[in-house]
Amino acid sequence: MNGNAKTGRRTIALLGVFLAALVLVGAGFAVANDDPTGSEVLTDVEDRYESADSVVTDATVTLEHNGTTSEFDVHAITTNSGQLRVNVSNGTEHAVVGQNGNTSWLAASTTNAPFVVRDGTVVD
Repeated sequence: MNGNAKTGRRTIALLGVFLAALVLVGAGFAVANDDPTGSEVLTDVEDRYESADSVVTDATVTLEHNGTTSEFDVHAITTNSGQLRVNVSNGTEHAVVGQNGNTSWLAASTTNAPFVVRDGTVVD
């Protein structure tokens, strides 16, 4: 397996952790229902924070797969002006995803340079 394949898999794994963290963070905001649906969680989060200027979230996510346990710290901030930044790290590696208007980017400790998309076009 070459280095690029490993790097790609690590980056995808970190992004998967980020998405899982968002689901878990959203579940933390759910109302008293012990088994809310995904739709209920999203509606509750939207109703609760719709008028906020920004929302900051910190979480620790523990994943278990095939007998291996991994722990990740997730830090996210989003603003009502459409800005977003999420940092996912495991102590040795990290990935940072951001969005600001028409520009989105991904930087990771396993990549040589950030991946940037502006106006739907990848920027070199």
